[in-house]
Amino acid sequence: MHKSIPVPTQARGRRGSLFKERLLLVSPEIAFIGDSILAKFAEDGQAVWEKNYSHLNSGNMGTVGDSTQMLIEKLERDMLPLEDTQIVVLMIGATDLRHKLKVSVVFDQIRKIIQMLQAGCRSGVKIMILGVLPRGDSNVDCNDAIAETNEMLTNLENGFTMRFVTLQSQFYDKEKNKIREELFHTDRINLNEKGYEVLANAIHPVLQEFLQSK
Repeated sequence: MHKSIPVPTQARGRRGSLFKERLLLVSPEIAFIGDSILAKFAEDGQAVWEKNYSHLNSGNMGTVGDSTQMLIEKLERDMLPLEDTQIVVLMIGATDLRHKLKVSVVFDQIRKIIQMLQAGCRSGVKIMILGVLPRGDSNVDCNDAIAETNEMLTNLENGFTMRFVTLQSQFYDKEKNKIREELFHTDRINLNEKGYEVLANAIHPVLQEFLQSK
């Protein structure tokens, strides 16, 4: 039996609804798993979440500040209810890169997470890997490592059960060599509501493909 853990959102009561600071007690068909960007869908992107995912059996297991190792430990301890999950939206790695973990290590950790998800979710689970977002804060020097990590993550895509969704062009202005500030809060790390709209639009095509092929 899965343990319940505090998460920002849950799939409890009405399908896909958001309830802050409660427990995710059931295994959703669609699980959003990752760090701060996904976790804060419950706050800064709540209206976007409700519009796009409230009609689905979806649950948000994002946790602010999670690293790849922290997520691995949760999976090892069977802390996430995933036995009925058919689709995973995964976004992880930003915390590791901020702390200057080697890109090769971050990639290996994410690959391990994917293997664990394949073992812990329903057979044939489909996994959408979201690229790590560029940064505009004092850790902007991480952006080269972020770009390198995202490039490596494209190698995990198989075109069917594993898809990589790049977010670089949507959130980074290559000509100005900086993030698209209108999509971020003033901290230049976390997304505002407009940023979550852009994120949901990037997720949508692959999610629809996954849903149609269930």
